[in-house]
Amino acid sequence: MSSTDAPIAELSLAESPPKWRKIGGRLCVAAFVAGILVTLLAWLLPLRTGIEPGVYDVFAAVAFFSRVFLLPMAVGWLVLAVAASICRRWGVSASSVLLAIAWAAPELWMAWPRARMAAVTGPTFSVTSMNLNKDMKDATWAIQVMRNLDSDFIVLQELSPKIAEQIRQGLADTYPNAALFPDSEYDGVGVFSKNAVRVERPPLNHEQRNLAVVVTALGRELELVDIHLAPPQQSPKRRLNRWQVGLLLEPPAADARPTLLVGDFNFSAMTPQACALRIAGWKDAQIEAGHGRHATWPAKSQHSIVPPVRIDTAYARGPLQAVRVETGTDIGSDHLPGKTTWRWAD
Repeated sequence: MSSTDAPIAELSLAESPPKWRKIGGRLCVAAFVAGILVTLLAWLLPLRTGIEPGVYDVFAAVAFFSRVFLLPMAVGWLVLAVAASICRRWGVSASSVLLAIAWAAPELWMAWPRARMAAVTGPTFSVTSMNLNKDMKDATWAIQVMRNLDSDFIVLQELSPKIAEQIRQGLADTYPNAALFPDSEYDGVGVFSKNAVRVERPPLNHEQRNLAVVVTALGRELELVDIHLAPPQQSPKRRLNRWQVGLLLEPPAADARPTLLVGDFNFSAMTPQACALRIAGWKDAQIEAGHGRHATWPAKSQHSIVPPVRIDTAYARGPLQAVRVETGTDIGSDHLPGKTTWRWAD
């Protein structure tokens, strides 16, 4: 090597990035590509309501859980943005920041107060939903919370025979009417009402455990459906959940009553299931009248590391308008109570 070549070689070595930065940069690019694929899958995968197993289950699980936990997804993109900037992958870093904002946007929008609802006046009625947890031993505090919320109707899920009888006795003076179908496992449901209740469709089995009753709200009849859809922890349950949603997507009969679906849906407002319901004409109370995230699961008393989300909610079809959405206090279950207030819109 000549003497004139030595400074060039030294300069080239000095400008060469460290090995860790090269490896980190490649990992950031790989993570970015994987994140883009997950994003496309989450928002473009169509909802299928069949229950047959297959590869679709894997894709559907990715889409479902990423759209349940929007804020953790946003945090993941921000972490990637920081890592990419350290590795001087500026394009990946800037794009990751934009994607973090995009993932967080639906949660932030839902948490933003709906100022237009503040002007609503006139008579209203309310519905409280509680998943009691089938292992609840005593409902004394839950009964007190029900009294404090003072709704016109109370819909319950995971209602055991023992707890059903305790609540029936504890609320007899305020809610003398009830339609109760308790069960020692997860399928127990029940409705308490301050006025008359008529059972329209009782729960049939584990797969179709919703309870439909006819009640009178502000002098008009409506169908109130106590909802408890399958949980998403296992693939067969996720398939069952999608199938149960498919039943709710069927068009109403010409003479159908205004209907409220209230209870534990086991999915949140931006999942494919929730979007399919809205496309089918169901109005989401949280989106119409939410003033905050109103997360209902898991309750703080469960000390879970899972980020809290709202899976206990309400949907309406017909001339019904959501006025207010609230979350009750801890009742000793893994769910918090959810209360929605409604008015007739016509």
